[in-house]
Order: sequence, then C-alpha cells, then structure tokens
Amino acid sequence: MLPMQWGKRRVKIPRRAFLNAYIHESSTPRLNERRKGRERYAERIKMHKMTEIQQHIENLEDPNAFVRCVAAYALGKIGEQAAPAVPALTKALEDPDADVRHGVARALGKIGEQAAPAVSALTKALKDPAADVRRVAAYALGKIGEQAAPAVSALTKAPR
Repeated sequence: MLPMQWGKRRVKIPRRAFLNAYIHESSTPRLNERRKGRERYAERIKMHKMTEIQQHIENLEDPNAFVRCVAAYALGKIGEQAAPAVPALTKALEDPDADVRHGVARALGKIGEQAAPAVSALTKALKDPAADVRRVAAYALGKIGEQAAPAVSALTKAPR
C-alpha cells in the first residue's frame, strides 16, 4: 500500500493500482513525446559536437603553438566523430612545433580508419626528427588498418 494525498484526506492505494496508473499514464501519447524529446536532445548534442569540432579545426591554425596542441589533443579525444577534421589535421602534421605534430598524429590515430586520407602525411612523419612524433605516427598508421598498407615499406625503413 502506498500512502497518497486525496484532497485533505490521506488514503492508501494498493501498489498494483499505482503501477497500473503509472503504466497507463506513460503509455502511447506521452511515450511518443518522450521518445521525440530524446531524439531532439540527441540531435542537439550532435550539433554541439559538430560546432565543437569546427572550433578545434579553426584552432589548429592559431598562431599560439599551445592552442594548436590543445586543439589536436581535443580532436583526438573526440575520436571517430572528428573525421571531418582529417584534412586540417593532415595539414597540421607539417607544423613547426613537435608537440603539435605529436598531438596531430595521435588524433589521427584516435580517428582510426576514417583518417585514411592522411596515410601519405603520416608516412612522411615517420622521418620526423622527433622520436615521439615518429612513434605516434606509426601508432596512427596501425590504427588506420589495411588502408595504410602502402606505408609498410616506410615503416620498416623508419629510424627508431
């Protein structure tokens, strides 16, 4: 029995009646409204994610190396959903700062197979003067998978 307020009187309603009332209340019309609400919420999150990705892409061209580095790492955190950033990340692999190149190669690895257009740039990064960049470029090529097959010969010749 569940205690309920009915006007000024307090009454006890059997649990089954309460559950039946709840089930009836949450049936078709409201259930559809809630489902639509969830779909709208998912769309808003998706749009927010896209604007966030766009902001990080713009930050890859910032004059401050720290901002570029943070943008690259943030795109890596987003992962596969950051696939629209692959062309900008590929261009950023030629950055003069080694930390930025490291972050960019890592981000491309986190994006995975969708970063296949960056295979040639990652292959060039295997000859980078910074050992960390070379290591993460090899990691990224591994994460891209079979589409990175042309880079195998460069991987075997790469300095360790």
